[in-house]
Amino acid sequence: MHGDRFGIEVEIKPKSGFWRLPEAGIGRRHFRGRHSGTEPSADPPKRRVGDARHGREDERACERVGADLEWREIHGDSLAYEPWRRIPSVHPIDDLGHLIPDGPKRGPEIYRSFFMPKTHRHSAIRLRALCNSINMLAFAIVAIQFVGPSNAAEPVSLKTDYSDVAAAINETMRAYHYNPAELDSPEYRRIEAAITALAETATSDEALMDGFRAIWRNGPFSHVTLNVGQQSADDLADYLDTIRIGGGGALLSWNGDVAVLTVNTMMGLDTIEEIDAAYAEIAERETSALIMDLRENGGGAFAVRPLVSHLLTEVFDAGSFVSQPWNATHQREPSRADLEAVDSWEGWSIKSFWDDVQTNPVTRISFAPAEPGFDGPVYVLTSNRTASAAELAVDALKGANRAIIIGEITAGEMLSQKIYDIPGGFHLSLPIADYYSVVNGRIEGVGIQPDIETDAADALEVALKQ
Repeated sequence: MHGDRFGIEVEIKPKSGFWRLPEAGIGRRHFRGRHSGTEPSADPPKRRVGDARHGREDERACERVGADLEWREIHGDSLAYEPWRRIPSVHPIDDLGHLIPDGPKRGPEIYRSFFMPKTHRHSAIRLRALCNSINMLAFAIVAIQFVGPSNAAEPVSLKTDYSDVAAAINETMRAYHYNPAELDSPEYRRIEAAITALAETATSDEALMDGFRAIWRNGPFSHVTLNVGQQSADDLADYLDTIRIGGGGALLSWNGDVAVLTVNTMMGLDTIEEIDAAYAEIAERETSALIMDLRENGGGAFAVRPLVSHLLTEVFDAGSFVSQPWNATHQREPSRADLEAVDSWEGWSIKSFWDDVQTNPVTRISFAPAEPGFDGPVYVLTSNRTASAAELAVDALKGANRAIIIGEITAGEMLSQKIYDIPGGFHLSLPIADYYSVVNGRIEGVGIQPDIETDAADALEVALKQ
């Protein structure tokens, strides 16, 4: 038999022999299941583990140990159809199961997964008491190792000091925000005060993060989040450069000869591959039009590049990101001359982009044509959830006169964010760069107006009628 947690096994050897269920236990919560309804055979039967009354079942193989053991599991309902079986009962004192030759009984009870003759019951009781004592001793040892020796003068507390977390959040925001001057507004000062007050009342990490989200729900700018970090911010940046989301980032379907490309995220190397594959299929078929569905796309990273580039026939300057170096010396958005004075940013690394955009006053964003290209009509579907890098795609295709935008005005959340470590094991994401479109100006807080405005739910139907 087994102790409840420690896997101690002692073989008790009654006279008759059946199959031993290798992981049977004394406690009532242990493995239960239905009796197979057949006598033992040369091949190990399968046992079902779980509570059959609730449909939770799993299969586990039994182990043949010969004619000197008697372990079995029996379901009460099955015995009514097998008069040759003996019915198990539970002893009223020691709560152990025994086999008694009562004959068949009908009933819903699911009995214990092993039974033994009465002659060995007292041995089992002593073993169970021993296992319980070992469990209690082990728990005490672990508790002492975790908490340390008791010392009334120096109580141990594992609670995070959320006041330090709030102070670090406010300091990090002011150190790295793309335009610290915006943080002197009364609106942002109220948010700072609210975060400080939240830290005084939060009783858990979850309460702190929920409160933080509530404070920022209607904040003065987007791309601010607080989460528990599972690794350092630097390691997370490396991971984001190689992330594969597992497929489904971009899905191609067809409505007759109209291609419908649904892009759910701009994140993931596999999303980039799916977009390239979709354009390859579009080029192979006689495609009359392309509908690009971005209604549920909240942004991401560089999948925006192939999404736009396969639809261009010449290089298009979409806009620029600006950060602290620009805003420290300018009170205006970059001009066309400012944009043309720097080279277009090239690369596929989020980490490198973050470094460059914080160092350079202006980061120029351009799209170059990619093969295979599609030069037919393009319709882009939007909603108020179309955000960030998805808005960059909408803006670029509209600005290059390569698409008609159908749906709702976009979210107006067009900033570049970076992740920072915060004491207490948190990650703070904050905006390090603002974006200005060559055609539409600043998108943050404004959004992109569709050419044909309609409810997002109706946008596909409207596009198919064009």
